[in-house]
Amino acid sequence: PPYSFLPLPPLTPSFRFCLQLAIAYAPDWVLTLVLAGLLSIINKAYGFRREFSLTDTSIQHTFATSERVPVWLLVVTTVLVPIGLIALISLLACRSAWDCHAGLLGLILAHALTVTATTIIKVTVGRPRPDLIDRCQPKSGSMNASPYGLVTDAICTAALDGSILKDGFRSFPSGHASTSFAGLTFLSLYLAGKMHLYDKRGHAASAWLVFFPMIGAALIAISR
Repeated sequence: PPYSFLPLPPLTPSFRFCLQLAIAYAPDWVLTLVLAGLLSIINKAYGFRREFSLTDTSIQHTFATSERVPVWLLVVTTVLVPIGLIALISLLACRSAWDCHAGLLGLILAHALTVTATTIIKVTVGRPRPDLIDRCQPKSGSMNASPYGLVTDAICTAALDGSILKDGFRSFPSGHASTSFAGLTFLSLYLAGKMHLYDKRGHAASAWLVFFPMIGAALIAISR
């Protein structure tokens, strides 16, 4: 698309195009990254915490000290791998800096919107995790209130402002699930477009290739 830019000194056409592209879309990148950065502020909020029952077996699971898909692996599989594949396909196969920029901006925007929305909902819903009782470590002799049979986090011996208990009330929606589907669904659609999956000619091999990122996202979600 045509853009109006300030005069630049003589540059190679490819470098000039990349520079113009960066200048033209700088506001989009800045806005996306700044708004995503606000996540750190939202995540520190005390948040709403639902009442719960000490006899609810669905929240009596043992506190998991290690995750099947830790955060670092989630970042690698849903952020770094899509970035690498998009860059390789766009720059080596398509030889298009524009395609690389559009793909990466779309991926980062998808992640920023998803993680921000997920965190806001987590903080306001306050749904207990399956291991909440173990995180809470109820005071000796604690019992469900009468007549409704519910208690609050006041019966916990764990630090109310501690990260372990705070995270114990942020079960829904799953951050792992939403992040994995945001990144890997975007990657699937990107691959589908590059392989012309929807051109009505039929491509079984391409369909299987596009399918794998989605099943990866589903497996990450299931691990929660």
